Amino acid sequence: MTQSIDPSSQSNYKRQEDGLPDWQSMASAKSSPDQAANMLQASILFLRRFICHESLYGDSEGAKELLKVQDLLGSLESYKEEAFNQQLRDSYDFVCCYLELLYETQAPWDLCLEFERLVKILEAIQCMQQQAVLGVMGSLAQLNSYLKPHS
Repeated sequence: MTQSIDPSSQSNYKRQEDGLPDWQSMASAKSSPDQAANMLQASILFLRRFICHESLYGDSEGAKELLKVQDLLGSLESYKEEAFNQQLRDSYDFVCCYLELLYETQAPWDLCLEFERLVKILEAIQCMQQQAVLGVMGSLAQLNSYLKPHS
């Protein structure tokens, strides 16, 4: 687990005292109402902030893997290509493992929630891929509709 998200890490507390940014402030940054309504965009923005923070203060290798997830989410139009399919599987596995590490270290709830959202998005993309194999065309609108919280 990276020191930047490990709640027991002393350097994490020191960083807060020094006034340097920490992952909690990054994760809790407010988004506009339009971004909050679009789970995909909100997750991409969260990933950008989190990757920036991790690359500076945490695990640079983890940041590189999360950058691949961000790139994948930004290139959904190529979801039928084999390279995309492999990266989707790899990204899903990495995000699930990362989420498990967050649970094990008792990371704050809001950070776990962001990674749970990423898992849900990647699962929805996998579902769209399976439907495409059956001849059903997918779109970003369908993905956003699937991800939108139902009231």
